[in-house]
Amino acid sequence: MRILLLASLLTAAACSSPSSSDTATAPATPTPPATAGTPAPEGPAAPQSQTGVLVDVRTTHRFSSAGQPDQFRLVLLGDSALTAAARFSIVSVAGDTLWSEKFPATALIDYGIRKYGESPTPAQQAHYIRKRAAEFFGDEAFSVRAEVPRNASDKQLIRTAWAEVQPTGLPRFAYSLGEENGQMIGFSPKQGRAVVYYTCC
Repeated sequence: MRILLLASLLTAAACSSPSSSDTATAPATPTPPATAGTPAPEGPAAPQSQTGVLVDVRTTHRFSSAGQPDQFRLVLLGDSALTAAARFSIVSVAGDTLWSEKFPATALIDYGIRKYGESPTPAQQAHYIRKRAAEFFGDEAFSVRAEVPRNASDKQLIRTAWAEVQPTGLPRFAYSLGEENGQMIGFSPKQGRAVVYYTCC
């Protein structure tokens, strides 16, 4: 009798004891380490403004030396010929800057614009500026136009500069900005660069 009772108790205990499979806990899934992510852009990046080259006119001509020609260059920089900046430079073969000047591109507009009438359109003005730039280094600019008039006044002729330029016998350069602002430049061996020796209306 006792044996049967003991067997019954052992059987009941075995049924109520949780099995190893019931008590085992599944291994926790490892959490990946946190990484610094790239933040999303707040908005489209602002475009970087780039000034374009509208016109780039180059030529070589004897100026500071009878043997090696120098480079003459006129560049218009900007988004429109009407708002562009002009850069006029002369550089020797050795790379020395003999002349450097900046002015608004609209300074290339002179009396010739009147061929379009009293009120030229913006498009006509822009076309004229480009045309003047293309003709800036014409042959006459190095010869006839660079000659000092016989009746030049002391106000027009800068005699100290002329005394440095004239003896070289080298070609000189003449150009005008606006309607009444013409000047002539030549190479001065004493100063090692170009100098203005004549200005006129």
